[in-house]
Amino acid sequence: MRLIETISALCPAEAHVDVCALSGLEGSLDAQVRACGGTVIPVALKSPSFPFRFMQLLYRGRYSVVHSNVIYATGGILALAAAAGVPVRIAQFHAMGDGHPSTWPRRLRRQVMQQCIDRCATHIVGCAEGAMDGLWRTDWRTDPRCRVVYYGLDPTRFTATGDAGRTRAELGLSASDRIYLHVGNEVTEKNHARLVAIFAQIARLDPSARLLLVGRGTDSPEGISAAAVQNSPVADRVRMLGVRHDVPQLLEASDVLLLPSIREGLPGVVLEACASGVPVLATDLPGVREIASRLPLVRYLPLSADDAEWAAAAVGLPNQASQLGLRGAAAETFRASVFHIDRMVKAHRLLWSGSGITERSVYACS
Repeated sequence: MRLIETISALCPAEAHVDVCALSGLEGSLDAQVRACGGTVIPVALKSPSFPFRFMQLLYRGRYSVVHSNVIYATGGILALAAAAGVPVRIAQFHAMGDGHPSTWPRRLRRQVMQQCIDRCATHIVGCAEGAMDGLWRTDWRTDPRCRVVYYGLDPTRFTATGDAGRTRAELGLSASDRIYLHVGNEVTEKNHARLVAIFAQIARLDPSARLLLVGRGTDSPEGISAAAVQNSPVADRVRMLGVRHDVPQLLEASDVLLLPSIREGLPGVVLEACASGVPVLATDLPGVREIASRLPLVRYLPLSADDAEWAAAAVGLPNQASQLGLRGAAAETFRASVFHIDRMVKAHRLLWSGSGITERSVYACS
């Protein structure tokens, strides 16, 4: 979504951006890339023919910029871009780790790919300082190629989105219900089983509490969320909604965003909640702390805190935000922050024009 927002602001007037989908598959955002004048080009990273096909793509497209965000695999992508003579080669880190165990083959691969990034990247970018510390190296501030480019979004998308009462009614919820929202695909990092356990404690403290689960897989009968809910005493208070395209409306109808993630880079849904004026309780992670230091709606706890402590903190958030007047001032606070879309667009404009050539870029993403 952050990529779509960036190219929507820059394309086609200032740049042409094609997206190389390294899954090799079509995706739900393809039409939005095309609407910006770009093409989605599926080239499976795991295919043995990937190097040959990617080089063909680079020669055929005559790109000025290759911008890759696939963590350590970026090393191989930028090495190919350097061999093809692409002048601007950007490595971008969006997470705190790659999620794989540190076996010796994996460590060796990481080391090789890091060396490729070091030799081939003209720019090394992180979505947050924590991402640069975790995935690159702690002395990155001394390297002129390195910088942080925070995610940005347009807060007007998340203000006055519609009728919160109607959204609640469509979900079978009343105006008196206290809605706790989680937005995240059902993957290990999002920690759905722990989320449901925390909500069970919230429900003990607040009989009006309801939980909305939004994201790919959250509505699967065989999923982690379904299993956790079935084994919980609060099954009748949970709505498992799956993929939704009305997250701004769901945020407007919600009272608290819960995000007990195991790992995050700079969680975009936390920014969306802050722009909407929804208080957030999230895991104490570097990216979350960076947001909380700038946007007052965010609170965090370590995962080592027990479910009861998480629940007590979550239940108190709406009243605290109301007493401090944070919800009413949220849009203006967000507009003045480093997370406004104008700042992200300006940073990408500078990155992509690094060669003095801005005709064509290809963005490699998973």
